[in-house]
Amino acid sequence: MTNKEKSAELVSKWVHVFSCPVCNSPMKVVDLKSLICLNNHTFDFAKQGYVNMMTRSVDSHYDKKLFEARQKIIMESNLYKPLHAWVANVIKEHLKLIKGPVMVFDAGCGEGSHLQRIIAECKNEAITGLGLDISKEGIRMAAGNYEDSIWLVGDLANSPLADHSCYVILNILSPAN
Repeated sequence: MTNKEKSAELVSKWVHVFSCPVCNSPMKVVDLKSLICLNNHTFDFAKQGYVNMMTRSVDSHYDKKLFEARQKIIMESNLYKPLHAWVANVIKEHLKLIKGPVMVFDAGCGEGSHLQRIIAECKNEAITGLGLDISKEGIRMAAGNYEDSIWLVGDLANSPLADHSCYVILNILSPAN
């Protein structure tokens, strides 16, 4: 199974969390290729396993070199280890009250390393990660490195997520309001 198909299957399980960024209607996965809303706004899965849900083009100032350096610091040093452990402990405490699967959303996830570390630290198979960033380069890198989460290119100001769809929202290193 390709990364594109694996991603589409995972999104199919969580399709209820999506809302069309154009018209805010619910979405569905079609033929393991596209996310399509009731009004036929279509967002295709990329071969790398992410979905670009931007409704306009943007010039991100974040490039591949920045994301590679950021990933190296997050994944190869202990700089953020106390933060990841603390956030994971907070999530684990609250999960004691929840039955069933839980979505953890990283708003402005960059290349996905913070989300990946926190989910790994939680050690709970009921958790699925969802990372969103305006930078296509960051999301492409996240999808290439971490296949067990959902990765979206999107705009936080025009979120492709339904209200109240995620149990946890992270915002680490993102300049978003």
